[in-house]
Amino acid sequence: MKIYFECKDEYLLIDGRPHTGGCKIIEDGDMMDICHCGNEPYAAPLMVRLRLRGGLLSQCDDIRVTRWDKDVMSISFAEKLCHPFIQPEPIAMQCVKVRGKSHNLTLYRQNGYYITIETCDEIFTKRIPLRCCSQDVCVNLSVCESRNCVTLIAVVKGCDKEYMLALNYSDDYYPLACVLADCIDVDGCEISVTDNIKDMCRLAVCRRYLIEGGQINLCDTRYIYRDDCIDYAPLLLPYVYIESVLIGDMDKCNEICSCNDKLHLFKGCTSLVAPPHRRLRPYEIALLRPTKGGGNAQYYDFTVKDSLITGITRHAGN
Repeated sequence: MKIYFECKDEYLLIDGRPHTGGCKIIEDGDMMDICHCGNEPYAAPLMVRLRLRGGLLSQCDDIRVTRWDKDVMSISFAEKLCHPFIQPEPIAMQCVKVRGKSHNLTLYRQNGYYITIETCDEIFTKRIPLRCCSQDVCVNLSVCESRNCVTLIAVVKGCDKEYMLALNYSDDYYPLACVLADCIDVDGCEISVTDNIKDMCRLAVCRRYLIEGGQINLCDTRYIYRDDCIDYAPLLLPYVYIESVLIGDMDKCNEICSCNDKLHLFKGCTSLVAPPHRRLRPYEIALLRPTKGGGNAQYYDFTVKDSLITGITRHAGN
C-alpha cells in the first residue's frame, strides 16, 4: 500500500525518521508510527501507531484517510491547538429590549471569538468561527416577532467573513440557526445571505430566508456571475460543469451539457480533488465522496464536442 501525507512545512516523523516527501510503502499487517505537529502557534503534537489490516488503516479521530485507488491512500491531520489561558477581552456590546426585558449582547475575544447574549435570568454563549475582528467591528442585534414567537438575530461583521446567530426566546434561549458567509443582511424577519464561490465561474450564491413562528425557511436562491460570461476552453468545461453541479446551478449545467441524466453519478460528492500519485488525463476529473474518518476519490471521464459536454462516465481510476 502506498501512503501519502498531506502536510506542508509541518513537523512529521514516520517510524522515527523525518518525512521528506513521497510516499510510504507498507504491507498488510505492518504498523507505522507517526509523530506530527502543525506549524500554527500552540499546535498540539500527535503521536499515534497505525496498522494496515485488510487494506484498511486503524482509525484515529485526529487523522483523515482518503483512498485514491485500490493500493493508494493519503493521510491528513486535524488541527488541534492548546492555547494558554488568557482573560476574556470585550470588543463590542449591544442591547435590545423586547416585551419589557433587556437582552444584552457581548462580543469578546479569548483565544478565539465568542458571543454572549443574556438577560438578568438567562445566558447563552457560543464560539463563533471568525478568524479576525477589528476593534471597531460592526455588531447588530435585532428582533423578529412572528406568530407570538420572539427571535433574536445577531450579526457580526468580521475582517473577511460575516456571522449570524439566530435564537428563539421564551423562558430561555433556543438556537435556531447560525451562518458564516461573505455578506449577511437582516431586514426584520427576512435574512439575505451571499456567498462568493471561489471557482472558475466566479459565482455568487444569494439565498433569502424568512423566519416565521420560530422556524426559518429558505424562500429562494439566486446565482449571480460577478464577471461577464466568457467562453471556456474545452478542457475546462468539465471543471465548470462540476462546480455548477456542486453548488446547485442547474441552469449553467444545462447550458454546457447535453446529458444531465448523469447527475446521479455525483451524489454525495463534495469537492474537486487532485490525486497525489498521478496526473489526471485531459477531460478526466476526480471528486471526493466523504466517508467516516476520511473519503474516497471518484473518477470521471468527459466527452466534449463543439464546446458542449456530450458524455460522462465514471471509472475505477487505475
